[in-house]
Amino acid sequence: KPEQNDEITMGCVSDLLGGLEIDGYYTLGVDCIPKLNHVAGGVTVTLEDDFTNKDPAMKKGATLHLTDEQAYIYIRSRMDVGDGENTSRMSRQRTYLLAYYDSVWSQLSERPGIVNDLYKEFMGVADTSLNGSDVSRLINSFMTFENKGIKSFDGKHILKISEADGLEHTQFLIDNGSILSVMTEVFGLEPDEDR
Repeated sequence: KPEQNDEITMGCVSDLLGGLEIDGYYTLGVDCIPKLNHVAGGVTVTLEDDFTNKDPAMKKGATLHLTDEQAYIYIRSRMDVGDGENTSRMSRQRTYLLAYYDSVWSQLSERPGIVNDLYKEFMGVADTSLNGSDVSRLINSFMTFENKGIKSFDGKHILKISEADGLEHTQFLIDNGSILSVMTEVFGLEPDEDR
């Protein structure tokens, strides 16, 4: 069940962040990427990899206002793009999210209901533990919150044989000090000196 996966993910993230309580979840499937892009009016990115095997217009170095299908290609493609690594795809996803935020934020003055429109557009397909009051509170806070960007943990990549399939996969080992640093920066949390 999707909600079980979401709750497992919440638990794992909470554990990673030292037991920080996570109030809820809201998830969309990757098939929603084109519609998500469309509702926001698309985003503009500069391509750091070549995607011409999927779309001739998506040449490395091109700056494009992504169509809905191009957004899907940009976010999802991995094995046949650049170095094929998931870290490269995650970097593109970060670039897209930041551009998406800028696109939505720039429209707020002319289209103040855009965040609510996004919520309504995906009501039937989102998996969420949030109720209407939760969402309303989040939408209101979005109008006034300080964007601190997307934070990443420091760590190192290692190659390891997976027990599941016996193949070698890249794994990321997080530096625990980095977790504390990010938590302090984002949430203003300080370490408990008594521990």
